[in-house]
Amino acid sequence: MQFRFFRFLLMVFSLACAILSVWALVGSYKNADYLTQNYLIDFHLTGLDLSKLINLDDLSTRDLGLEEVIPSSTTKRDWLDDGLDNLGDAASSAASSVASSVDSVSSDVSGGVNSVLKQILSKYSNEDLGLADVYTISLWGYCKGDADKDNKNKGTFDNSKLNITYCSKPKLGYKFDPLTLFKHEVNNTINDKVDGSDDSNPISKALSSTVKNALEDLVDNIDYDSLDLPSDLNKKITLVNNLTKAGAALILTAAVLSFISIFIQCAGCFLSPDNCCLSFLNFLFEVVILIIALVGAAILTGAYMEVRKKINDETKEYGIRSFLSIQFYAFIWSAVVAAIIVCLLNLLGHCCGLFRTGRKRYRTVSAAPPPADREMGYDHKEGDSDVSSKH
Repeated sequence: MQFRFFRFLLMVFSLACAILSVWALVGSYKNADYLTQNYLIDFHLTGLDLSKLINLDDLSTRDLGLEEVIPSSTTKRDWLDDGLDNLGDAASSAASSVASSVDSVSSDVSGGVNSVLKQILSKYSNEDLGLADVYTISLWGYCKGDADKDNKNKGTFDNSKLNITYCSKPKLGYKFDPLTLFKHEVNNTINDKVDGSDDSNPISKALSSTVKNALEDLVDNIDYDSLDLPSDLNKKITLVNNLTKAGAALILTAAVLSFISIFIQCAGCFLSPDNCCLSFLNFLFEVVILIIALVGAAILTGAYMEVRKKINDETKEYGIRSFLSIQFYAFIWSAVVAAIIVCLLNLLGHCCGLFRTGRKRYRTVSAAPPPADREMGYDHKEGDSDVSSKH
C-alpha cells in the first residue's frame, strides 16, 4: 500500500501540471470573465498622445493625397466641423469630445497638410478615433475594453478594474501586430462599424466625409517607419511573436506529456517497483517534462517582461502603460512547481525506498543431501540420527 500511495501523489501533481498549463494556454480564447484575465500583456491607452506615436514627417503630402481633400484656407473651419451639426440626442459623449477637438483644431490651423494632421492628432484622443482604453494580447488574439472611469479621469492606470467588451476571433498561432490593429480600429470608425455588434458607431457620425477620407488615406499609407514605437520594437515584433509561439508550444508539450505521465504512474501501480531500469526511465521522463515546462515558462516570461519594461520606461510621454497578467504567469509557473514536486517525489521514492512493495524476498535453498551422505549411498532423513543412537 505504501508504494501505491506515493504513486497516487505523483498522479495528483502530474494532473496539476497538465491542468494549470492548459488553463494558461486557453486564456482569452473567448470573452468570458474567467478567461479574459489570462493574457500575456496588456496596454493602457487612456493617456495616449497620437501626435507622438505617429510621425507624420515620414509621410509625404503626395502619399496622403490630401491636396484634393483639404479645401482653401477660407473654408477650413467648415471642413473641420462639417458633419457635426444636426447630431441631436443620438450623438454620444464621444461625439461631443470630437466636436470640441475639432473646434480646438480649427482655431489655429495654418497652411500645410502635415500641420493640419498634426493638429488633429494632437487634439483627438484615442476614443475619438475608435481606439479602446485597454488592449490585452493573448496566445489566441486580442481583447479590448474600458478602464475604470475614476482612474481614467484622474489619469492613473489601474489594471485590476478592466471591463472587457470584445475579444477577436481565436486564431491558432496568432501574431500580434500593433500597426494592423491600429488600422483595423480606425477603419472601423471610418466605416461606421463596431466589433462584435451590428450597431452603428456613434463616433463615426461625428466625423465629416472629408475628415474620414483624410483619415482613410492616412491609414492606408502609414507603416512602421511612421509608427514611432519605443526601442525599435517594430523591428522586434517578429522575434517576440516567434518566442511566443515557441514558449506556447513547449507549455502545450509539457501538458500533453503530463497527461501521459498520469497513465504511466497508474500502470506502475500494477508493476513491480523493484525493476531498476523501468524506475530510471520513469524518472527520466519526469525530468524531461520539468525541463520543457521550465524553458517554456521562462521564454514567455522573459520576452514579455522585456516588452513591458521597454513600454513603461520609454513611452511615458506617449501616455501608454503596460502590465503583465498575474493569473497567466501564476498558472504557468505553478505548473513548473508541480513538475518539480513530481521529480522530487520520484527521486525520493526510489532513493529512500518509498516505492518498494515491502515484501521480503527469500532465497531458494537446495534440498539435496550433503556430499558425504551421497557417497554412503543413502539420503540423510529426519529421524536417522535418533535410530543410530539407539544402536
